[in-house]
Amino acid sequence: MRWYESARLIFQAIAAKEVTGSERSSDRRKIRDWLASRDRPEAAAEGTAGPIYFDKDHNVQRGIAIGLFYGGKLFSAPVQFTLVTDPDKVPGFDRLRASGMVIDASGTKIVKTPVVYAGIDLNSLDNIDVRASTFAADFFVWFRFQDESNLDVHEVEFPTAVSGAQLGKEVWRRSSGGFTTSTYHVKGVFHAEYEFARFPFDRQTLRIPIQVRNSTSYTLILAYGGAGSRQTKADASPLASRLWLLQNQIFYRDVVSYQSAAFGNQAAGTGQTGIEFNRINAAITIKRDVLGFAVKNFLPLLCILVAVVIGYMIGADVINPRISIGVTALLTTSVLYQKLAGDLPSVTYIIAMDYVFFAFFAFCVLYLLLTVVSYETHKLKKQQTTKLLNLGGAALTFLTLLAVLAFVWVR
Repeated sequence: MRWYESARLIFQAIAAKEVTGSERSSDRRKIRDWLASRDRPEAAAEGTAGPIYFDKDHNVQRGIAIGLFYGGKLFSAPVQFTLVTDPDKVPGFDRLRASGMVIDASGTKIVKTPVVYAGIDLNSLDNIDVRASTFAADFFVWFRFQDESNLDVHEVEFPTAVSGAQLGKEVWRRSSGGFTTSTYHVKGVFHAEYEFARFPFDRQTLRIPIQVRNSTSYTLILAYGGAGSRQTKADASPLASRLWLLQNQIFYRDVVSYQSAAFGNQAAGTGQTGIEFNRINAAITIKRDVLGFAVKNFLPLLCILVAVVIGYMIGADVINPRISIGVTALLTTSVLYQKLAGDLPSVTYIIAMDYVFFAFFAFCVLYLLLTVVSYETHKLKKQQTTKLLNLGGAALTFLTLLAVLAFVWVR
């Protein structure tokens, strides 16, 4: 994770300083200066496991992570030690100290933070609605915690839930060795961020984050604890839709920070105060069934292409049928393009499928133009020129289509 965070930090610096790579030495200086400016909690950069900033010795201020080996796997220890850089900016710090959760090590404050192991066993993913930016999920969520931690499962929330997604009634519970495992059945509709730049060759990641309300990184740490249900079928796809194919499932922990100007405390000054929530996330990567999409959407375009090519074979003097073919092809392409746009949400960028339709619009316009020109050359008795125009138009249509498809595939 440290290597990942280092790379992420570099990308943040590149974005913040608008580094283009044109001037290598000055770009390196910009990145170095931006990293050096992360020298206090208020200026911390966003990290996967919390904010990142450097002290006077250029070290990152982080707590001590402790792990345990069990069953051949590495897990987070039931209690972690979280470093406190500024007690005034830790919500509820006095309560933590009164409860004996704060360790004072030569002036350095460390909070003993209990760990709750959690996991998700997916049953199904359905109603993947790219236009509404939602999807429906059915899964079991489980929590394993020390008996004395007094976890209130009713504080568990799903921040991206649109509807449903309530824990409801407990479906399974077991206590052993001082730990309790409880499992709940959850069904709901969740928000998703869909990306269509490569449509219809797109891959989408559906995320289900889970966090505990009214808890911070100093009072509770959520950690992914591996598989929790023996009924889970690792080789079974949770996707109910045949329009998508399962590519990958991963589970990970992250930290999200909410900033406020000292939460209304005037004595705290004007600095920013942050509340950090630990979350676990299920991230399911799916990809569109390109073959099924091609059969459904490319077949009408193929018919249009055939009609245009046939139009080039009709005599140049028969202008009315040729014009009718071109106009019909143009209108049909427009209708198909509008249908495609209606199936997707409004986006501000050009998707891969747009290039294909742009090419077909160009074919139709070129066909109509060459139809008129070849008709005129035919009337002028320039038969060789007329023939070259028709053959050149058909050849140019195929070559342009191949070039566009190659361009889309490479992108």
